[in-house]
Amino acid sequence: MLCDRIKDSPQATSEVAKEIFKLLTVDNSIRVQQLVQLIEFCSKNGNILFLKALSSKPFVNPILNQLKITRGKINKVKLKLLTRPVRIRREQTEMQLLALIQIWADTFMMKED
Repeated sequence: MLCDRIKDSPQATSEVAKEIFKLLTVDNSIRVQQLVQLIEFCSKNGNILFLKALSSKPFVNPILNQLKITRGKINKVKLKLLTRPVRIRREQTEMQLLALIQIWADTFMMKED
């Protein structure tokens, strides 16, 4: 299982984070939504090294870009032309990304205490 692999070694943690980073730059909304669910699962069941790898600048930028796309800061006309299911999927992805950021914030706040 992926979470067990993440917990076992720091090298596996960085490899998984790199692979997730490669997949996150895709513009397919279904794949991004599935990837966000995977990240959430691994964040909850992984170790602190995985969370630190995901909070690095190269990984955070694609997440912020996904939020910009879903919030309409990029290609406003394109977003208006999307069909209803695609818009709903993008909204769900946005909510998952925001929840994921909140999970990270809560986790790091607990680790500091």
